[in-house]
Amino acid sequence: MQREGAGLGDAATDLSQLLACVADVPTALWIAKAEQIPTVLEEALRAATEQQATTGRRVLVAIVVYDLPGRDCGASASSGEISIADGLSTYESLYLRPMEAVLRRWPEPRKAFFLEPDSLPNLVTSLGVPKCAAAAKGYRSGVARAADLLAPHGALYLDVGNSGWIGSGKAQRMAEVLDDVLGRMAETAASAVRGIVTDVSNYASPQAEKAYAYSMLRELSKLGHNGLHAVIDTSRGGVPDMRGQWCNAKGAGAGPRPTAETGGGGRIDAYFWIKPPGESDGTTDKTSARYDPACGKAGAMRHAPEAGQWFHDQFVMLVQNANPPFEPMPLPPQPISNLTTSTTTTTTTTTAEPSEPSSTPSAQPNEVDLRGYDSGCHLAGRQPLPTGRSCPSVRSDPDACNTAFLIHNIDQPRRDMQLCAFDTAAGKCKKVAGSSVPCEHPPSSPPAPLLPVARG
Repeated sequence: MQREGAGLGDAATDLSQLLACVADVPTALWIAKAEQIPTVLEEALRAATEQQATTGRRVLVAIVVYDLPGRDCGASASSGEISIADGLSTYESLYLRPMEAVLRRWPEPRKAFFLEPDSLPNLVTSLGVPKCAAAAKGYRSGVARAADLLAPHGALYLDVGNSGWIGSGKAQRMAEVLDDVLGRMAETAASAVRGIVTDVSNYASPQAEKAYAYSMLRELSKLGHNGLHAVIDTSRGGVPDMRGQWCNAKGAGAGPRPTAETGGGGRIDAYFWIKPPGESDGTTDKTSARYDPACGKAGAMRHAPEAGQWFHDQFVMLVQNANPPFEPMPLPPQPISNLTTSTTTTTTTTTAEPSEPSSTPSAQPNEVDLRGYDSGCHLAGRQPLPTGRSCPSVRSDPDACNTAFLIHNIDQPRRDMQLCAFDTAAGKCKKVAGSSVPCEHPPSSPPAPLLPVARG
């Protein structure tokens, strides 16, 4: 694996070591378009099935269901492919039924579904927005219909926003919306609702969210919905007092790593990274149809891509500001080949770990030869990569470049990570950081990527 060296100083190495720590942290799988169902979802379930059979450990796949008609009615950054006019019949035929078919093909891995983030909370706070008023009935019936079809396949969690958006002051109204939606479900679906999820894709502290979750559970109990639980998204909750800026908040940090040890008295199922760190909340391009003014505020990061696309600067910030912090992972010596600096050219040869020979050309500077299985930035699974994968050779398409590759090698027991970012000044895709560290498990038994959420 080629690595840029002394000309960049120790900072790049330190960053490589820090970012390598994130490789095995599980995140949820977002299915935000129908086209992702036969590709991303199918591959994730196949990989999870294979992993469970190989390791003998039960695996849970966390899935975000996110394609309601008129999605993101209170903002523009994450508007979806199905319009309000298309209606629930399109939502069911284009999205829910194909998802149900894939789930039937892969019954073995356990699954938890987080249903349509932001939809129901918007019915509490945003009915004055014409789009939300028009979408309201579809949101209620759509979430209920999703629950009906997905209930046979796993546990369901209903989104209730976050403490800074809804909070204890609006918890009663939020509970009334959920009560209505639960009443629209078939009885079997309502019984599959494990509980609620808070702070999806937001920045509140776990402490604030835990207090809010308990407020919601109390209000739901008053309406006869007892015994419910909660999951809290802690992917970006590491820095206190970040509430109020939901779009690519400056200064944010990743929060507690996924765990079932929440100190929640049995009612908080898990802290989990539902929003993958490094996925943009929305673009700063004012000419985009999905531009939202919140993404242009002073508290938002600059040069952000469209929502859901890879945002390297945000990823680095969240990892560097993580609380609890990541401990940099020491890296073994790397070969440095044909390294060019501004003043001299040096060729250094060191002993590298053996690997299978490749017939493809050697990677050029700022690129890297990647072999093995992609463990994904958005899902914890594996999918084949061709030998010789490197940063995309693009000169005018930053979105095709801003990608992270996390690799479990098949030819040697190492985990490699390659980060690519678009260099605006140079006008090309460049390697930002790379690392190679020993795997904690042999390639045939990769670490379990998904956090089991207890049921029962």
